[in-house]
Amino acid sequence: MNDNGTWLAFAGLGRELTVSVAPGLDVTSLWNAIVILMPGWSVRETGPVENADVSISGTSSDFTIRAESWDGGIWKAAYANEVAYALAGMLIDGILALGQADFCLHAAAVEIDGRAVLFVGPSGAGKSTMALRLAAAWFAGALSWLHIQDFEFDAAIELGLLPHFLSGPARGSERFLLRRFQAVSSISPRMVDRLEGKGVPRERTAMFPNWVDTRRIRPDADGAAFRAELGIGADTVVALYSGNIGEKQGIEQIATAAKYVSENRGPGDPPVRFVLAGAGAGREVIEQAVRAHGLGEDAFTLLPLQPEEKLPVLLAMADIHLLPQRAEAADLVMPSKLGGMLSSGRPGTGARCGCEGAARPGGTGRGGGQLGS
Repeated sequence: MNDNGTWLAFAGLGRELTVSVAPGLDVTSLWNAIVILMPGWSVRETGPVENADVSISGTSSDFTIRAESWDGGIWKAAYANEVAYALAGMLIDGILALGQADFCLHAAAVEIDGRAVLFVGPSGAGKSTMALRLAAAWFAGALSWLHIQDFEFDAAIELGLLPHFLSGPARGSERFLLRRFQAVSSISPRMVDRLEGKGVPRERTAMFPNWVDTRRIRPDADGAAFRAELGIGADTVVALYSGNIGEKQGIEQIATAAKYVSENRGPGDPPVRFVLAGAGAGREVIEQAVRAHGLGEDAFTLLPLQPEEKLPVLLAMADIHLLPQRAEAADLVMPSKLGGMLSSGRPGTGARCGCEGAARPGGTGRGGGQLGS
């Protein structure tokens, strides 16, 4: 390091990026941290560079990491280790922005028998936790159990949400991973059967269905008060959908049904209000469908996802529950909202959803809802 700063070159993923470093930063600490954070990358000191890809400026405990050769923004840091973390992210961002990487995947990974297994999901979903737990379990020789709520990848392929060219490699990796668990469970008989088709021996599969607290979700919850809160009359028939609004449900069917009911209501028929409460990737789809059909507030009400404490009265407000599902996903996912619908004691109508065997005789006797297709 000299009075004018230092210039470093970082090489990885087929490209070299240059970084100008302010004189107030300990370059040795930065160098050592980057080597740990970015294995496989090489670092070398260069002479002065006129147009560095990244600049690190500032003094003492106030540093700014700025992308210079692409629109990568500015990061702030106080110490050498924080600068290293910020710079590592900046360099990866630069490789992507400058077109040197064909594909970027936000995932955690663990190596098993020389193969990398990736855990993909949104931030906070538990990717790193899952990878660390599996690594610890296999290292210690502990038994491991995988529970599957949805076959999300299969659903994405079947529904056209992902290109089919990914299906072969991804399904091969999935089969490899599933066979590494001593037990694999899922939430419906059809989904358990599907595990066998993925190479899991029958004796290592189990059905572990979802459940609902029937002491909370009850037919006698005060749904009338919640109706009044929404300005819905006691004589209005409420058709309710509550839960995640995903793309696999074909959620736009609800708006189509609301339009049909509105256009075909006879003089003596009671008013009907469709209510949708939830959030998710398909929210914009249903909002567009409601606008396209010209449905007013008296025919269709869109609510945000309701707090957990309001769930009993929300479900009790319904005269009929709605459970849309695209046919292609019927054997791949089972709506977890089904238990709450049945426990509320209200009838429901839905598409084919692979729900056979989800409800069993017995229990407290509360609820007793029916689901027709």
